[in-house]
Amino acid sequence: MGHTHHPFIRSNNGTTFVNVGSCGLPRDDGRYGAACLYNPISQDLKIIRFPIYEQTKTLLTAYPTVNKSVYNLLERRSHSIFGDLL
Repeated sequence: MGHTHHPFIRSNNGTTFVNVGSCGLPRDDGRYGAACLYNPISQDLKIIRFPIYEQTKTLLTAYPTVNKSVYNLLERRSHSIFGDLL
């Protein structure tokens, strides 16, 4: 399940699958990075989302030879963002 850059938490037959997504190149919405918080005592899992657009845009301006596909990722928008926005 890893490396899709699409965050999710799913359970199936008692097994929980977690994909953190990406903190720097998310595939669902280029405005928000993702991280996962895990509490080993309660076994609670939470995906958190945080704004990265301005910082990433600044970096891409500093490195103009970055492939156009990276720019396209940052322009992606999703109607439903998985996780809690900070």
